[in-house]
Amino acid sequence: MFVIQSKILRDSSATILHFDQLSYKIRRSLKGHQGKILRLDWTKNGQKLISSSQDGEVIMWDAFSSQKDIVIPQSTPWTMACSIDSVGSYIACGGVDNKCSIYDIQDLEDIASTKRTIATHTSYISDCKFIYSDCQLLTASGDTTCALWDVETSQMIYTFHGHKADVLSLDLCPTFPANLIASGSCDNIVKIWDLRQGQCTHSFEDHKASVNCVKFFPTGDVIGSASDDGTCRLFDLRAMQGISIYKRDSIIFGVSSLDFTKSGRLLLAGYYDFNIHAWDTLKMERVSTLYGHESRVSCLKMSPDGFGLASGSWDQTVKVSLKIFVLDLKGFAIIYIF
Repeated sequence: MFVIQSKILRDSSATILHFDQLSYKIRRSLKGHQGKILRLDWTKNGQKLISSSQDGEVIMWDAFSSQKDIVIPQSTPWTMACSIDSVGSYIACGGVDNKCSIYDIQDLEDIASTKRTIATHTSYISDCKFIYSDCQLLTASGDTTCALWDVETSQMIYTFHGHKADVLSLDLCPTFPANLIASGSCDNIVKIWDLRQGQCTHSFEDHKASVNCVKFFPTGDVIGSASDDGTCRLFDLRAMQGISIYKRDSIIFGVSSLDFTKSGRLLLAGYYDFNIHAWDTLKMERVSTLYGHESRVSCLKMSPDGFGLASGSWDQTVKVSLKIFVLDLKGFAIIYIF
């Protein structure tokens, strides 16, 4: 176990935690894929996660024991998208076969027979996500569109046209009701869409290269983006403009993915330099770097409880880092890292 102490700064109105150096420790290294890790997702309880890979397999892992629970082979390699429903009963995945299929993982004896094709695009599936109590599915594709599908009937509800190049990522607003989605594309643009009308409400064109990942801030009123131009940015949906940019002259590599801690104070971003950099969202300063991967970090995601971070890489591994924060009575913040 690794322990860090940091003095608490106090003012007249509140107690503010200040960490001189924020540190992470890799707790688990999940090995089993034979190709680049391309996407991952957590179950709602944070105990298990799924990953998809260039090897054409989707694996469900136990995040605590590092054991494989389920392996779902695909008919084609480059499984670029995967998502698990909120109940943990269904897995959706898709890739270069231009289709997004779901599997009932409750039937462990013959999962392959439960496969149902829900969505079909004219190019590869780059991302997918269950929404609305898992009765609907969002997909993003290299055909420049996103689409909303009914899971039961496999019928398209809306298609979202507007991007001029491959759509690489999408995210759903976390607040209820979730009426907005965001998408990032190779056309360097972040778009915000209204799910009720299937229309684009705004476009942010600040990036200078492909937008690889978009993620809503925990409050739902800000969107974060990661780009090949080496920057992460925040866009305020109320002011409809960019409000923050995260970059350093010493970091010349592109950013593949990002996510926020549960409070939103930290932005965690995976870079092509094999590292994960943590940025203070208010000060726009890098506060820590997580090392451990031996190739490009391709995806990362915080667990729903906010204590776990999973990252996937081209080194064919998934790393899981865990941390717990405890305050003592002497004015120190003690960070227990397991």
